[in-house]
Amino acid sequence: MSSPLAEVALPVPLDQTFTYTVPSELQTAVQLGVRVIVPFGKKFLTGVIVALPTDTKLRSLKPIKDILDPKPSFSDDMLKLCHWMSEYYFAPLGEVLKAASPHGLAVESKKMVRLKDPLTVVIEKVSSKQQRLVLDALRNRPSIVASQLQKLTRIKSFHATLNELKDSGLIRIEEEIPQAKVRPKKEKMARISESGRKEFKEPDNQRKLTRGQLSILGILDVQQEIAVNELLKSAKVSLQSVKGMVKKDLVEISEREVVREAFDEVIEVPLPLTLNGYQERSLTEIRKGIDANEFKTFLLLGVTGSGKTQVYIESIRSTLAKGKTAIVLVPEISLTPQTVRRFRAHFGKDVTVMHSQMSPGERYDAWR
Repeated sequence: MSSPLAEVALPVPLDQTFTYTVPSELQTAVQLGVRVIVPFGKKFLTGVIVALPTDTKLRSLKPIKDILDPKPSFSDDMLKLCHWMSEYYFAPLGEVLKAASPHGLAVESKKMVRLKDPLTVVIEKVSSKQQRLVLDALRNRPSIVASQLQKLTRIKSFHATLNELKDSGLIRIEEEIPQAKVRPKKEKMARISESGRKEFKEPDNQRKLTRGQLSILGILDVQQEIAVNELLKSAKVSLQSVKGMVKKDLVEISEREVVREAFDEVIEVPLPLTLNGYQERSLTEIRKGIDANEFKTFLLLGVTGSGKTQVYIESIRSTLAKGKTAIVLVPEISLTPQTVRRFRAHFGKDVTVMHSQMSPGERYDAWR
């Protein structure tokens, strides 16, 4: 039986997708919209599965190397939108999908150069000056990216020199897949175990515990779960003390994701507000478009403080009630904090933010 197939869009300037086979160990994880690592020429690139064809006329297909997502990064709606953008703007689908992803997600292999056997290489016996420069640069480095090695040695015929050394059996050149630059941020959490709670509640057992251990169990007995870093500060103990209690089954350690937010402010309670006549008329017209499920453009003309933002808020409320979503574009990053405060007062944590001054980690978490 032949292997299942996957059609992958790659971030390359070619108006086509590429077909790969799916190895047996990855077949349960294959879904539309997941990011995959695939071979492309001599490199490995990150792409997105955009179709699962049942057959192909192509021969000698390469297998997918790895699947990066436990669940799709791109929903069906997002894939449809990216397909539309690709056709409308005459842009390769893979490059559209890359533009729709936060910076730092794509994984691309790097060409690594290593000495094949450092102990047997005698640099002085190599006749070529360029080859000696390369070997000398590699002497104190277990491995180095080829582009960095080129800058270090400043050799004009760099690639030819590398190939000569490779053919001579002195170096190895391999494509290596690095980790993604951005990943979910995790933190260690501590909680009291059942045996730890018994130890803490029994007066006879308490005498066997040190002051630090009693402090740790006392904090965990009240707080149920706390970040390990906070526990160390509150109990004034070392990490070794906590690890020792884990070994004795008094404390349990788990891991949770920490969502990085650019705006982590207290959500305000919105003041009760009655729309004026102009606002009501504007909102009525906008709601007609929302109810008709049609694309329409509306222009609100009003001076600062005339209540335009409240019309946006009520329009979005009507949109959300229909199970849809909304994007608010702000003309200047400096206006973002006050805008976020206003919208979060009405929609809480459903509001997320994306702009270029956020860190890659913050953008990654907001995107997900």
